[in-house]
Amino acid sequence: MNKCPFGLMTIIIIVFLFSLMTTYASNISITNEITSPLNRTVWTNGSEGVLREATVAIKLTNEIQSHEPVTVILAIDCSGSMVDSDPNRFRVEAAKDFVNLISQDNVKHKIGVILWKDTIFGVLEPTADLDAVKKYLVYADASGYTCISEALKTAELSFKNASTKGKVLILLSDGNNECYSGSDFVAKAREMRSNGVSIYAIGLGNSNIEDLLAIGEYYHVSKPDAMPLIFRDIATKVKVSLKNVKVEYRLAENLEPFDVTPAATYSSVEDGNILTWNIGDMYYKQKMALTFKIGSENPGNYTLPAPMNSTTTYEIVGNGSYEEGIPSTNLLVKFHQAGNEGDDDEYIQISKPLKLDDANNLFGKSIENNNNNPASSFDL
Repeated sequence: MNKCPFGLMTIIIIVFLFSLMTTYASNISITNEITSPLNRTVWTNGSEGVLREATVAIKLTNEIQSHEPVTVILAIDCSGSMVDSDPNRFRVEAAKDFVNLISQDNVKHKIGVILWKDTIFGVLEPTADLDAVKKYLVYADASGYTCISEALKTAELSFKNASTKGKVLILLSDGNNECYSGSDFVAKAREMRSNGVSIYAIGLGNSNIEDLLAIGEYYHVSKPDAMPLIFRDIATKVKVSLKNVKVEYRLAENLEPFDVTPAATYSSVEDGNILTWNIGDMYYKQKMALTFKIGSENPGNYTLPAPMNSTTTYEIVGNGSYEEGIPSTNLLVKFHQAGNEGDDDEYIQISKPLKLDDANNLFGKSIENNNNNPASSFDL
């Protein structure tokens, strides 16, 4: 009779531990594959007429939604030149689209609106009522001149009441700064950034690029109908959930990587070498592909990556630092003596008919038309 509670408690503990591991592993999905050749077999460097290199692909997908609320202010230029620059009011629809994207998070972000020209004629303080934000954007008109300083000063006041750690200003303009003399909007933008405000500047049409470049991260839009794409791109950055993502991939010292994409640092350690990719920020569901080719002068069965010091590290915004291992695969490197093709190669049993591409991959040589293995693809 006493064994049942103990057994039940054991099951509960196992299920609890498994759930912890599942949650941990779901932060970022990682795959590690040899995409070419399919049989993961190559011959040593210096061999002729046979395949001497393999292609390795590491793929990351961010599975973490943003858990940290942010306060965003949309500062929309409503000066008179907007009549010609944006006659169909794409800026309003693009801003609404941004609000819709932000609302998809299970987090109560706050968004405010500043409608500005040479003066401020409309302010909606940051609110979690995103429907109210979309309704307020409709009031954007087109008259007067352009004074960036007014927009920045008003945004700074609104951010002072923000309770969130993250603060983002998106400023859109189509003109040159036409403020009164003595207004230093560049200094004001620098001050806001030093106080933790991320600033994105969108220049429409013939806007003064130098003015907007001095404010923050800059986007230029030649045609107004492209503005929705820009706002969507900024929305993904606002929704960043992983920071300081880094992949360290250890290789046995006999393996030689090349054609590394994107660029990685290469460092030597005891009994091996490490490729390091400093990826940085990743937003929810963002995918990243890391690839390289590899060969060796020494035959052997190699584990990729080598077990020690191969990790993916990252920070979940507002929730600490994490580390995960990289799943392994194996690469077989054979010795091949030139001039003895077919005599010294290992006998390979084929249990079913092979397609041309499969045969190429299996034997490491082109049978017809000198075709190369098809390049792998990854939807970024």
